[in-house]
Amino acid sequence: MTRSMYRSLIEASRADVERTPSHAVAAAGADLAAKIGAKVIIGFTAGGTTAARISRSRPPVPILALTPDEKAARRMCLLWGVHSAVSSGPSGYEEMTRIASAAVHHEGYIRLGDLALIVSGVPFGLRGATNNLRVVAC
Repeated sequence: MTRSMYRSLIEASRADVERTPSHAVAAAGADLAAKIGAKVIIGFTAGGTTAARISRSRPPVPILALTPDEKAARRMCLLWGVHSAVSSGPSGYEEMTRIASAAVHHEGYIRLGDLALIVSGVPFGLRGATNNLRVVAC
């Protein structure tokens, strides 16, 4: 299991562009955050692949990767521009927004009313399902 997670992190950080919906959503998130002036990108990720995909686009804003897996959080600290934190996985869309907002305030990334971009996969907890972008005012 660990070897396959490591392989997915390596594949996600390769220089050539993956032609997958998950990669396209993560790259679009990095671009969107820059264009709207978001202060942070929050990536919900099970094993770190979503964070790696966002990181490879080198966005001009920090990336906060939230994961329920402590080992994945440690690995993600090695990715460009990524700060990781262990967090419970959301069970629904509104809970995702609440967890993200609380995390970025706690970590000091934003002030009240700043924009943040959430990148995640729905349904939650399914690996490799990055398919969702949400802009929120925190």
